Amino acid sequence: MPLRHAESLLKIRAKFAQLGSGSVRLHPLSSHALHPSQERHAAQARQPDSRVFGLCIDNPSRRNAVSPAMMTQLAEAVDALESPSSHLASVYGVVVYGANSTFCSGFDLSVAAAEFTTPASGLHMSMLMQDTLRRLRRLPVHVVAAVDGYALGGGAELALACDRRVMGDQAALQFVQARMGVSTGWGGTHWLVQTVGRSTALALLASCDRLSAHRCRDLGIATRAVGMLEEYGGTGDRLVATEVLRAAKRAVLATDGDESVLASGLENERQVFGSVWGGPANLAALQSVSSRKKP
Repeated sequence: MPLRHAESLLKIRAKFAQLGSGSVRLHPLSSHALHPSQERHAAQARQPDSRVFGLCIDNPSRRNAVSPAMMTQLAEAVDALESPSSHLASVYGVVVYGANSTFCSGFDLSVAAAEFTTPASGLHMSMLMQDTLRRLRRLPVHVVAAVDGYALGGGAELALACDRRVMGDQAALQFVQARMGVSTGWGGTHWLVQTVGRSTALALLASCDRLSAHRCRDLGIATRAVGMLEEYGGTGDRLVATEVLRAAKRAVLATDGDESVLASGLENERQVFGSVWGGPANLAALQSVSSRKKP
C-alpha cells in the first residue's frame, strides 16, 4: 500500500473513532455449535474455544448499523487478526455476526445525515471500509458471516466480503444502496459479481430486491443454516487441523487473480460512489430518513 494512502487511512480512523455509538467486539467463541439465531445464548454455552473467534457487530438501537467509530474498531480487529506476532496467529476461523438477532443494517444513517453529506466524506468512508473488508477477506483463516435477521446495504457488502455465508431461515439480504441514491462503496459490487455473476449482480443492485435465505441459497450467496463450528468441518476434537484449513484458504486466495486487478476495481467503485454520495438523490434520501425519525 502506498505510504500516502496508509497515512490517509490512519487519519480517517482517528477522526471516525470520535463519531457515533456501538461497538465491534473480537472474542473467543464457545465450542457450543452456535446457530445464527442463537447468539443470545452464547454467554450460557460451554468454555470458549480460542481457535474460533467471533466478530460481533453491536449497535442494537440502530439495528446494528455501523457508525464511524465502529468502522475504526472493525479495522483494528482486522489488524489484530492479521498480526503474525499476535496471540491470534493460531486462530482457526472467524465468524462475523450481529448482536440481538440482526446482522447489520449498513452505515448508520443518523450519523450520515449529520456528519457525512459531502462527496469527500463519502470517499473517506469508502476508503476505510474497502480497505478493512479487503483485508478481512484476505485473512489466512476461514471467515464466515452468520446472518440472522437483516443484512442491509453495507451489511450485505460486509456479508459478501466473507468467505462464506450461513443464514437463518428468517434472515434476509438486501442491497438498498440505489434507494439511498448511491452505489456500493465498501467493495460489494466486486464480491457480488464474483459470487453470482455480472448479470445477476446488476439486477440485484438495480432492483433492491429483498432476498430470503432460501433465495440466497439458490443464488449461491449462502449455504444452509448450520452451527458455526460445523462450518469448519466438525466440533471438538474432530476439527480439521488449523494448518490444513489455512492451506485451503491460501489456495483459494490464489484464484482471485492479480491483486492489482482488485485494487483497480475497488478504486473505480470508490470513485463512482464518491460521485453520487452527497449528490441530490443521496441528500434527499438522507433527509427523508432523518424526517421519519423526528417525533
